[in-house]
Order: sequence, then structure tokens, then C-alpha cells
Amino acid sequence: MRGKRFAAALAPRRRKLDRRPQRAARLGASVDFDAHQARPNTRRTCKTAAQCRHLTSKMSHAPKMHPNTTDLPKTQDAPSVGSGDLLGSVLPKPYYADEWVTLYNADSREILPLVSDYVLITDPPYGVALGVDKDMRGGQHGLGKGAYHGFGDSYEEWCASVLPIIYDAVKRAKRAAVFTGPHLQEQPKATAIGGIYCPAGAGRHSWGFKTLLPVLFYGTAPNLNLGAKPNTLQSSATADKNGHPCPKPLEWMTWLIGLATESTDVVLDPFAGSGTTLRAAKDMNRRAIGIEINEAYCEIAARRMAQSVLGFSA
Repeated sequence: MRGKRFAAALAPRRRKLDRRPQRAARLGASVDFDAHQARPNTRRTCKTAAQCRHLTSKMSHAPKMHPNTTDLPKTQDAPSVGSGDLLGSVLPKPYYADEWVTLYNADSREILPLVSDYVLITDPPYGVALGVDKDMRGGQHGLGKGAYHGFGDSYEEWCASVLPIIYDAVKRAKRAAVFTGPHLQEQPKATAIGGIYCPAGAGRHSWGFKTLLPVLFYGTAPNLNLGAKPNTLQSSATADKNGHPCPKPLEWMTWLIGLATESTDVVLDPFAGSGTTLRAAKDMNRRAIGIEINEAYCEIAARRMAQSVLGFSA
């Protein structure tokens, strides 16, 4: 008799729990309901640019990289970096590997959880619809750029596929230097902002010629106690045409690696593209890991890595 009264007392609670998935569904959220939890897990989806901005504004309140990045927890059980390859059977076979560089033709979201103890140096897509409905007259000021292979570079695509990789890569890095376009407010809050100053112009937008290409810095520069260096470079260098729509000049990536790394650091570029970051790292005797999802760009990068090392000093 006492057991029946106990079951009757629990019945309203069970009915209340049973109604929670329906209430969450009416709110337009996907539901991962666990009857043993006090609340269902809901994940809202980002369907419009406005929703994407709202989502990234929430992301900006997440814990940021502490300036003393040596205190950050590292990925557990992450493999170390070996000569020409990453150790660990969980990693895919590299597309290219030598003494200094390992390149993966893969999705960075699959590789990033497997690596740690790196310095992030990268130039990701900017979410500006590169090569779509643009002035295609060409010329020295950065007009006439083509589109990426297999990626539309719209703001919505950038929020969905590029931005999460930036957040994850920055979070795991010892320190980081990330080229950026106009969407600075969506990205992790930087420790400092520098960049490349191009007096001759590096593109054109609704306010005229663009002369500054911003770089977001995270963490603390190495060997700062030995003397500070400028975090902005004045340069009019141009990149060689190699089949990628917007490669960075090798001079810029060489400068950035020299600013952000020590000789024992491992460079990671999760948007390797045609391999300019990897080429600069190899020339400076830095070990480097590149990840590129497009095989055509991996082929370009592999050809560049196979060339003789130029032998730049650190």
C-alpha cells in the first residue's frame, strides 16, 4: 500500500518530465533529452546572418586565452610532433611529409583535437564572398581575385565552418597570430592587434583602398624580456601566382613566424592553402604542421615544400 502511494506521488513529476521535449521543440531547438536530467540539453541552430552574429556574440563571452598561456591546460593524450610526421596511429596518413613539414589533406576540425603545444600562424578565409560578384578588372591593388575551390566564403559559411576552427585552434595554442578580414568582433578577443601596412594598397572596399591587413595576436611574444619588436610590418611585397586565389607574400609569413616563434616551436596552420606559412617555416628551420581540406591546394603546397630550402636565419 505504501508503495502505491509513493508511485502516485511521483506521477505528476513524471508527467512534467515527459512534457519537456515537446516544450523545447516548440521553442525551435534541437533536443537531446535525458530523463535523469533536470533540464533537456538544447542547441539552437544558426540559420540567418543575424542569428550568426547573435551566436558569435555569445561565443565572445567564453573564456579567452590568458596572456600567460603556459598556464593553459593542454589537450590530454595529444601526440607529440616527430621529424616529418605527427606520432600516433589515430592521425591520417599525411599528404606530404619531410624533415620539417607535415601536411594533411583533411578537415581541421578532425585534426585539431589530436595536436597540442604549437604556435598558431594562419591566414583563414575572411567571410567576404571572395571572387563572387566582385570587380574583376585585375590590377596591382588586389582586384580580380578568384573564388576558393569548393567554398563560397559567404558570411554564413564562414560562421558555420571557419569561425569554430579559429576558436578551437586559438584555445589550444601556446600563442597565436591570425590574419583577419572585417569580422574582428566575431573572433576571440585578441591580446594585441598588429598587421601589414601596405602604402600602395592591398585591396579596395567601400571606403577606398585598403592599406592595413590586420593580424590578431594572442598570448605573449616570445623573449619579450630581451627587447620588444614592432607588431606591424610596412611592406609592398606581392605574392607569386600559384593557383590559389589569395596567397600571402612569403615575406609577410616569414616576418610573422620570426615575430611569434622560437627556434624550437612547432608552427600550425589549419588553413594551409597553397602552403606559404609552411614554406616560410621550413625556410626558417621551424617544424610545421599544415591542414588543408582542398586537395588541389595541397598539391600546390606539396610542390612548394619539395623545393630547396632558402636558408633564412631565425
